[in-house]
Amino acid sequence: MRLAKFLRSERIKRDMTQADVAKRLDVTVNTVAAWERDEHSRQPPAVPDPYQIRALSQLLGVTADKLLSLLPPQRVADRR
Repeated sequence: MRLAKFLRSERIKRDMTQADVAKRLDVTVNTVAAWERDEHSRQPPAVPDPYQIRALSQLLGVTADKLLSLLPPQRVADRR
C-alpha cells in the first residue's frame, strides 16, 4: 500500500476530514490533499517532512517507521 492510500484510509477510519488533519498538523488542506493524491512525481514531491511524519504517526496511532516504509524509494542520480 502506498502512503497516500494509507493516509486517506486511516483518516476516514477516524472520521476525520482533510481539514481536521491540516489543523492538527498546522498545514493547509491543499497539502493534506496532495499527500493523499500520491503526487510523488511533483517537484518537490508532495510527501510529509520528518516532523509531519512524526505528527501523523501520533495522530493516526501508528509508528513513524510504518509511515516511512510506505514512501517510494528515492531515485539516485546517475553519477557518471
